[in-house]
Amino acid sequence: MNQIVELFSDYTFLIVLIGTGLLSLTSGILAVIMVLQKESLVADSISHATLPGIIVAFLLFSTRNIYILLAGGIVAALLAMGIIYLLRQIKVLNFNGILATILSSFFGFGMVLLTVSQKDPNAAQAGIRNFIFGQAAAINQNDIFMIIVISVIVIIILFLIYKELKLFIFDKSFGKSIGFSPNVIQGILFIVVVITIVIQIQIIGVILTSTMLVAPAVAAIQWCNKFHTTILLSMIVGLFSAIIGTTISTIVPDISTGPIIAILACLFAIVSIIVAPSGMIMTRIRAAKLK
Repeated sequence: MNQIVELFSDYTFLIVLIGTGLLSLTSGILAVIMVLQKESLVADSISHATLPGIIVAFLLFSTRNIYILLAGGIVAALLAMGIIYLLRQIKVLNFNGILATILSSFFGFGMVLLTVSQKDPNAAQAGIRNFIFGQAAAINQNDIFMIIVISVIVIIILFLIYKELKLFIFDKSFGKSIGFSPNVIQGILFIVVVITIVIQIQIIGVILTSTMLVAPAVAAIQWCNKFHTTILLSMIVGLFSAIIGTTISTIVPDISTGPIIAILACLFAIVSIIVAPSGMIMTRIRAAKLK
């Protein structure tokens, strides 16, 4: 017990906890939107697509400045998102095929660039490889300030377009009939998702970022049937995953923060799928009663 009390009074731990907690809250909101739109794999493709952008930024500027590296990630993510929706409009492939193509091509190119960058002695110092699985322990006070600002902006934007979001997700046809433009909301979500993914990469990494944009929503949907309660529960699942995961990774040696947070979020989702009111067990019980 004393160890836990001492832990929550440790400055470094609190910095990491604030960062992971805020990003998990923001991801919880976006996760519900992505899952209900049936575009969860978009987050996966975009997170993998950031890797070549980060490495190109490092190769061009030879710096470990996190803002420059993340700016490169944003450019690559926006490019990938633009290609995805362009190909979707002209219907070259089905949507899943487009996502698979973007994910594999961008991430494969990123891995090639990573191999090239490792020949530069500064690459190891810049921690380029850490972007694959994240390095929460590396965040500092400046990073926390950036995370707070971006998280607050994202949450405010989503709150301001809350009614439009409901129309966008559940009834686009009715929205169009009253003068609502789905393209505007799509564009806003486009930018918000990309920025959230890129900021989260530093903590959870390229490979695991998509987990936090899926798992909390999957867990919440099993328990709730209203949009606002689903968002709230998804945020709670993300936050608890961050708090418990950060605590475990600090107490137990050799456990990375990002992966353990992602694992916990997945566990919440799996348990919910099994035991929630709309989960496997209750569904079978109701079916048995009907018979």
